[in-house]
Amino acid sequence: MIAAAQQEHPLTVYASTGKIVQQAKAFSEKYGLKATGVKADAPQIIEIISREAQAKNVRADVAIVEDTPAAITQLLSKGYVQSWVPDDLKGNVAARYQNPLTVVLAPNVFAYNTARHTTCPVTNIWQLTHSDNDAASAISAPDGNADFVGLVSTAKFRDNQQGMKLGLCNGLKPFIGWNYPSLGVISTGSHSPNAAKLFIHYLLTAEGIGPQSVDGKMSTNQTVSLPANEAYGIEKYRSELMEYLTDTAKEDWKSRQDWQDIWSLNYKK
Repeated sequence: MIAAAQQEHPLTVYASTGKIVQQAKAFSEKYGLKATGVKADAPQIIEIISREAQAKNVRADVAIVEDTPAAITQLLSKGYVQSWVPDDLKGNVAARYQNPLTVVLAPNVFAYNTARHTTCPVTNIWQLTHSDNDAASAISAPDGNADFVGLVSTAKFRDNQQGMKLGLCNGLKPFIGWNYPSLGVISTGSHSPNAAKLFIHYLLTAEGIGPQSVDGKMSTNQTVSLPANEAYGIEKYRSELMEYLTDTAKEDWKSRQDWQDIWSLNYKK
């Protein structure tokens, strides 16, 4: 595959993290080919791939898409992209992450201000729905001086090195946050199919996913653990994270607007 990939067109890879630039560069150096990483949010990625597929002018070869319901409904179901799992890694990736392939899981967790509390001010997420509960009034974005309980990416814990006072609400019931999946897909009609597959394989290795692992993002390759310098040590709380099941993605997409309407009608600051 490597020899075939080196004979193909340069590879273009999209993802919602800026780390994709670093990953594509390292991949290029490792395998002696040209790959370019481009940061874009999930809606942009889906729009780009859809338009290129419709125009039969494919430029985006690989995409790591954070919005699973949208990716399955708008890309995979229409045949614009394909899912591929490396044969030599099928035994290392749990079956629930193979169809379609989930490359990485991004934990979003409940955090609190350790400058104001020695432990998380809530023990159950349902406390946050009670208007007469002091904890409910504390829901906000992280701020060094303010009280808050909020959902943050594990990457945010890096800010503790610059004086932020974030603590993890470990032990929170029924879960401390959730692991949101990012799908790894290859554009149908890519001019670099072997290079695209090689990049997917690369991302499923410790070396390939390393730039994201330091932020707490978890590989679906069960032999790849988070590094010791990960921002908070979320690995030991992995069992307390809720997992998103891609089996429900199509139904979730159908009901998304209903849930957004409920939120819009009931949200109060």
